[in-house]
Formats: sequence, C-alpha cells, structure tokens
Amino acid sequence: MKKKRFSEAQIVKVLKEAEAGVPVAELHRQHGFSKSSFYQWKAKYAGMDVPSLCRLKELEEENRWLKQMYAYRRNQRGISWNHKRVYRVYCAMKLNLRVKPKKRLPKRKANPLIQPDAANLSWSLDFKSDNLSCWRAFRTLNIIDDFNREVLWIEVDTSFINRES
Repeated sequence: MKKKRFSEAQIVKVLKEAEAGVPVAELHRQHGFSKSSFYQWKAKYAGMDVPSLCRLKELEEENRWLKQMYAYRRNQRGISWNHKRVYRVYCAMKLNLRVKPKKRLPKRKANPLIQPDAANLSWSLDFKSDNLSCWRAFRTLNIIDDFNREVLWIEVDTSFINRES
C-alpha cells in the first residue's frame, strides 16, 4: 500500500472534524488514512492550529539536523564513544527523542489438558505432510478420539480444497 503524506492543514482539519463528533471510522474512509495514524496525530497534535503545527515540524527537522551535525563532528575528530555516552550527551544538549519501548506480551499460563471421561466426547484434528520417493508431496488429515487415542479417520490427498456451498 502506498504511503500517503498529509499536510499540516489536512491533519488539523481531520482532528477538528473528530472533535466535532465525526466517528473515526467515517474519517478513515473519507480521507484514506489508517486508524493508527489518527490516534498518533491526536496524541501528538491535539489542540494545535496550522501555524503551531508547522513550527513543531520545523523544530523536529532542526533537531534531526543538529543530531546529524553533532554525530558528523564527533566522527571527524575520531572520537569513538559508546551509545550510552552519546545518549547522555544528546540528553544534556536536549536533543534526545523518546525511544519507543518493545511491547512485551504477558506470560501465557499453561493450563493442563482436560481428559474426557468417555469415548466420542471430544476429537482432535491433525494435519501431517510427507513426500513420496518421487518427491511428490501428500498430506493426511487425521481424526483422533481424545479419550482412548483411537484414530477414527485418515484422509490422504495431495491437497485439501475448501468446498464451500
């Protein structure tokens, strides 16, 4: 999907429409931006008008150029610093940007499998695949009873097609 660039005026217009009560899904369809972009704009530019938004973008660009210039000057002098020192100096010069932390997923609690009390209460489906000696692939669909681990059905085919009616 092609990435679109929105001007400051367009961003402010979208945010004003949202403040007026237009649903985000409607704005998303009308203007062609992603919903996540809207919430990023809202967090960053909420309550701004076009001139202040332009000024903010100019300051961000200037900040980027200062970081590049500082790194270039540091490399010219042959000073090799580790990343912690560079970050500390950037913070002292007020050039630091927030580093987005890695999202951590909560640990999954392993629940024990429930063993059925009688046959034919629950079945499991399993796909297996293998190759013949002529390298032709085939797949098997196995249906297994969970109580006594008896195989109820094995379907062998080179491919399984979804037949919807």
